[in-house]
Amino acid sequence: KSSILMRKLVYEREVFSGITAENYALKDPGLFVIYGSPVNDMDVEKAEQELDRILNELKDLITEEDVQVAKNKALADFIFEQESVKNVGFSLGEFEILDRAECINLLPEKIMKVQLEDIKRAIDQYLVRKTRNVAILKVKK
Repeated sequence: KSSILMRKLVYEREVFSGITAENYALKDPGLFVIYGSPVNDMDVEKAEQELDRILNELKDLITEEDVQVAKNKALADFIFEQESVKNVGFSLGEFEILDRAECINLLPEKIMKVQLEDIKRAIDQYLVRKTRNVAILKVKK
């Protein structure tokens, strides 16, 4: 609820009723997915244009505070995921597939090392229009 996409596109501009972004490293390294549900009367193409506008402004919008909030959330999510044996097993399997299971112990430290400039570099590398695929799902009437 504190993300820039949520603040700008759901609460301020009221373009989407909900929006989320996820990293899918297990399925495809470098795959980052943004899901959004436009509000009922919003034209899908207009919603995509608004999303583009925010993505283009993202480097200027993101602050040190945003990065700290994101790091705290990522760390908290990681810690809470370790509360069940099932989740620990899943996490270990995921790390084994990506590198080595032992790397799970390094994740909290790596999360806390992320800086604003790292985020800006990732934005330049991954959130570019030329490498984007867009899928629009419409309800059949």
